Amino acid sequence: MAFASSSISTRPLFRQCQKTIFCFRTFSTSPIQYAKASKKDKEKSPAPVKKPTRKGEAETSKKPRLSPESEMKSVVKRAAAVSDKNENKMTLEDAIRVLRAVEVRSPWSAYELVVRTAVMRGRPSPNGRLTLPKDPRSHRDIIACFVDEGRVQEALDAGADYAGGLDLAAKILNGEILPTKVLATPTILPVVTPKVARYLGPKNLMPSVKKGTVSDDLATIIKGSEGVLDWRGDKSGTIRTAIARLNFEPKEVVENVQAFLQSVHENSRDPDDALYQKKSKKMNSVQIISVRLSSRQGPSIELLHV
Repeated sequence: MAFASSSISTRPLFRQCQKTIFCFRTFSTSPIQYAKASKKDKEKSPAPVKKPTRKGEAETSKKPRLSPESEMKSVVKRAAAVSDKNENKMTLEDAIRVLRAVEVRSPWSAYELVVRTAVMRGRPSPNGRLTLPKDPRSHRDIIACFVDEGRVQEALDAGADYAGGLDLAAKILNGEILPTKVLATPTILPVVTPKVARYLGPKNLMPSVKKGTVSDDLATIIKGSEGVLDWRGDKSGTIRTAIARLNFEPKEVVENVQAFLQSVHENSRDPDDALYQKKSKKMNSVQIISVRLSSRQGPSIELLHV
């Protein structure tokens, strides 16, 4: 059984042969019947309709993208407008008093400093290292050092907690050792990098020459890494770190905060970045938007005139 038309002739065609506009199916076991479109039907077909544009949207050309400097200035301006509306901002000294009053039963709790920054487009997240005037950490660093087989005892005598080559890398990957500082010599670094780079890199523990954690002088780098604070911003440019303890004197807390903010400011320019060498003279590629101080159970207080 098949459908027929007096004006349009039908004949069975393969699907891939012709473009068709009519399709008739008689039974589930019968072939599909197709019919070609005539010239009159093609002329009567409606023209494609253009999508309506939104109000204020240009039909011919899009708005040009802002330059990295202009985009960053607009971000800083919006953040400043929001910060001006905050009526609960305090000076650093007043914020310390409030948090100490809230945490009176937990004198060993830590002050957490949250620095929100605006990062210029194309610039990596800010990072750096410094030695604070007073170390807020309650536990000493666990130092692991990648060295050649003949220098294992030398690294242990210099103050490293663990030393070795590929055997040390296997212990770190298995979770037997949880180091807080990882050092290496230039000769062993290419050997262990393929093994531990994906594990240590996201934790900001991978040794590198730029950080000063790769050297042949084991005694110097091990001694210099003790008490050093490594900080790094996240993808949005926010930096979080424990800056002091509640049992510190207010003067010591102020000194630590000022030293940390100075480190952020110094690392806002990258002299090795050829793209921003000229622009950094006019504007830093990292701008501090806001600074907040908080504690474990206390509020997060935005600081005024830091």
